[in-house]
Amino acid sequence: MGMIKDDTVRNATSYYWGERTSTIDWCEENYAISNYIAEFWNTLTNVAMITLAVLGIYSSIRHRHGKRVTAMYVGLLLVGVGSACFHATL
Repeated sequence: MGMIKDDTVRNATSYYWGERTSTIDWCEENYAISNYIAEFWNTLTNVAMITLAVLGIYSSIRHRHGKRVTAMYVGLLLVGVGSACFHATL
């Protein structure tokens, strides 16, 4: 993780999703795998969080664990989706 210093071809200021709004260049090079996903691997790992949240929602409703447990999984789902959107678009 480091501050953005110089823009390379892959780290240009204008991308598919528009201009970069993140002030930090995270763990991987932008748009190295896909022209549509800024940080491919960071985005992909959020699929696990989203999947577990959906399974948790299903399980908590099925086993009647209560609204608080379901709300916790909904919160986890929102964090997973938000993180995936952030890393996909920067």
